Amino acid sequence: YSVGAYIPPTPTTYNHTLTYNANGGTGAPNQYQTSNQSQNSFSATLSNTKPTKSGYKFLGWSANELSPTAEYQPNTSYTFNSQNITLYAVWQEIPTYDLTINKVGQGTITINGTTPTSTYYQGTLTLEIVPTSMNYLKSVEVNGIIVYDTHTIKKYSYSFEINRDTEINVELEEREQYTLSVSSQYEVSGQGTYYYLDTAILLASFDN
Repeated sequence: YSVGAYIPPTPTTYNHTLTYNANGGTGAPNQYQTSNQSQNSFSATLSNTKPTKSGYKFLGWSANELSPTAEYQPNTSYTFNSQNITLYAVWQEIPTYDLTINKVGQGTITINGTTPTSTYYQGTLTLEIVPTSMNYLKSVEVNGIIVYDTHTIKKYSYSFEINRDTEINVELEEREQYTLSVSSQYEVSGQGTYYYLDTAILLASFDN
């Protein structure tokens, strides 16, 4: 009799799907699909794409839609003991704080490059002050602490962390006018009228 060659059975292949749910946010990564010979286990590296949600900080992912803590992190490899799994974004609400700006004098004030509002999320803010041509910045006070008092007619920027209700006092003052004259036997140019913080350049001509 003859014996035929042994043909091993074809292994069963199982498809697996990893689905991301932004859980109230937007921008969840695309679904991930793979296959292997294990029915209830597969490995995957989580997408590095992070969803966003206004007023909230993304903490990571969880298999529990209501979990306050994240079990999984982006760009990290995990083995899941199931055929398919859905991961839900975990969010932490960002606190908001009131910002009050009191201004005396003439000049423009912006926060992070835009017109100030009364409420901001916790984080870093940049205050920018630009005096008008006839005013100078005299002082800036944040929550009772003077952070600037050296006088300037140029743009001034100050970054700070808002982690409580904050009050900023800005004092601008009109530039006083002065007359500059020089008593000299030589001809001196540059004399005339100046305003506070102007730069005056005097040049004297000497006869040989």
